[in-house]
Amino acid sequence: MNKPTYSLNSSSGINLTSQNLYGLKIIKNLFHSHPKKAAYKLRKLVRDFDQSDILCLQEVNPYSLQLLTRYLNFPYKHQYGTQGALLLSKYGFIDKGSIPFSNQTNSCVWADIQLKEDTIRMFCLHLQSNRVSKTAEEIQEEDLSESGTWRRILSMFRSYKDYSQYRAEEVEKVRKAVNSSPNPVIIAGDFNDQPLSYAYHILSKNMQDVFIEKGLGPGSTYRGAMPFLRIDYILADTNFSVQTMQLIQNNISDHNMIQTQLSLDTNH
Repeated sequence: MNKPTYSLNSSSGINLTSQNLYGLKIIKNLFHSHPKKAAYKLRKLVRDFDQSDILCLQEVNPYSLQLLTRYLNFPYKHQYGTQGALLLSKYGFIDKGSIPFSNQTNSCVWADIQLKEDTIRMFCLHLQSNRVSKTAEEIQEEDLSESGTWRRILSMFRSYKDYSQYRAEEVEKVRKAVNSSPNPVIIAGDFNDQPLSYAYHILSKNMQDVFIEKGLGPGSTYRGAMPFLRIDYILADTNFSVQTMQLIQNNISDHNMIQTQLSLDTNH
């Protein structure tokens, strides 16, 4: 599989993709059992990604990064550590930085990206996980009449409360950085929280949710033990106009892919 060539869009148009890759563990496991199927999924992923000018990816471990850099032609890269949020771009970076969270996987990177005539600031983040999916899967198999099951349920809700507090601290850091940006802002990534949450409320202030602007249906992005959740987002400030938005179920992760096309109003 060769790296594709690309051409940049006009200065005011941006094609953007965001997805939690789950470390590409599904593809890695398939290569051991069904290599042809794994290769097909990888080719499809590369085609989907190559349609974009900017990729915002989460849970990118060394294995998935090696595959991506082998087959994708995105000259500009910015990742937090070796496990954190990753920005890939076909446009150059003028400046870049990071906002550390409690661990390497949950993190935020940002970059000032130079379009042909304009500059934007792109935030790619992965907020604190609730870490309740595995427990939820186990509880589904247990007898609700057992007292031990209910103790596990209560413990799960207590953990959710604790992790929500961690997310609140993270989003306040990101919001502060967004407010200080000299350039039009886009935020994308895995928020690990629903639209009624504090995290979404803080980050979406004065921002456009591309799903609300152009999406259809329930908009669920998570495909794990607790399905039908919308926890992955792309938010753009009012300098942008949302042209298109779609969710893609590529079955390479427990999260769906979000793709959007934005146009930048230089006269805003």
